[in-house]
Amino acid sequence: MMPAAFAGISFDGGIMKTINRRIIICLIGIIGVLALTGCDAFIKTNKGKVDPYWYMNLTEENEAGEDVKIESSDGETVAVATDSDYSMEYGLKVDDDVFVNIATVKEYISDAFHWDKVDKKFLYTDATTISVVSANNPLSVKKGDASAISGETSSEKLGYQIVLVSNKQAYVNVKYLQKILGIKYKFINKKEKYPSVLNISNSADEYKTATIDSDIEIRTKGNYQNLIVDNAKEDEKVVLIEKGENWSKIKTAKGIIGFVPTKYIEDIKTNKSSMKDVKSNYTHIKHDGEIKMVWHAVYAITANAGLKDKIKNVQGINVISPTWFTPSDGNGGLKSIGTEDYVKTAHKNGMEVWALVEDISMKKESARMLSSTKRR
Repeated sequence: MMPAAFAGISFDGGIMKTINRRIIICLIGIIGVLALTGCDAFIKTNKGKVDPYWYMNLTEENEAGEDVKIESSDGETVAVATDSDYSMEYGLKVDDDVFVNIATVKEYISDAFHWDKVDKKFLYTDATTISVVSANNPLSVKKGDASAISGETSSEKLGYQIVLVSNKQAYVNVKYLQKILGIKYKFINKKEKYPSVLNISNSADEYKTATIDSDIEIRTKGNYQNLIVDNAKEDEKVVLIEKGENWSKIKTAKGIIGFVPTKYIEDIKTNKSSMKDVKSNYTHIKHDGEIKMVWHAVYAITANAGLKDKIKNVQGINVISPTWFTPSDGNGGLKSIGTEDYVKTAHKNGMEVWALVEDISMKKESARMLSSTKRR
């Protein structure tokens, strides 16, 4: 029926086509503006959900090329969510204890930890102390002065197992990490299709939090075409890992890491980390001014006598490093070909002597020594 405003007016076919064409163009323009300004109703979205076990690095490929869940005879395999990503290494839940792979600890938490696979010892060093846990006595930690090579002067027995060895990999109890570094963590038991997750707050200095202002899907990447990991609820508090122009990376209290549209994020705050800053307590031996050093290849004690002739035309060098030491037996012993006259000559010419341990000719002995805490 003809609208009342046009009653009594006739249009020919050409005029009607022009009107229809203009209406269509206007509608397309309106839809385009709505889409560009963020109206989700006009965005094609992927409603598929990702396999959370695969997404959280808890699957492996079997001989048939299929992804299967990783299983362990030593405990339940759990995902480890850090303040940036899921660790590539799974954790283990054994009874009431949760253990983190040493590789995860070194990559995301602190490189002050070390696993000695030869002596089966787990070590932690700070500015003043070496803490040692033996796999043979995983309930106790021995402590000693870090300046002493063989120190272990006191022992403390904890009420839980500190170290676990599984499939030739070392794992450390998250309770011990909390005791040493003050990290915060939360364990989330598996539910429905989601695996158990150890959610660790490992930011060393500051971290940001935010509030989600509307129910929204969390996706594997910053695009509506990527799969859904989980859903974020209105007013939910999250860790803001990375804020982008259109999409931001977040972590929920349940240990879900993924991306949401930035427009749904509000109330961004900066928070102080609970982790101890162990590196700030270190003291350093400092050298005044620039160091201008040369290496001196010395392979026989008689070669030391030729230093005076070698440096008579050298200028601007203040440190010389002769290859004086070599491993003697692989058990921690060193063989020296240094001489006092060499040091005196260097000092007269304004050079300090920083002797070097050379292992080119004794590679096997060097590897044996360095692979063991005791021999090292």
